Amino acid sequence: MTFCSVSLFALIAAALAIFIFRKPSKAELNKFKKEDQERFNWSKMGF
Repeated sequence: MTFCSVSLFALIAAALAIFIFRKPSKAELNKFKKEDQERFNWSKMGF
């Protein structure tokens, strides 16, 4: 492997690791809670 391909692979691996291990923002958490709550309400209604 050349230095260019090794550095490109390292950059992609680092970006993927940062994406996987980052903390979710409050907006993302609120969206997840809202969708989860809506799903629970629909199941309670019998649909």
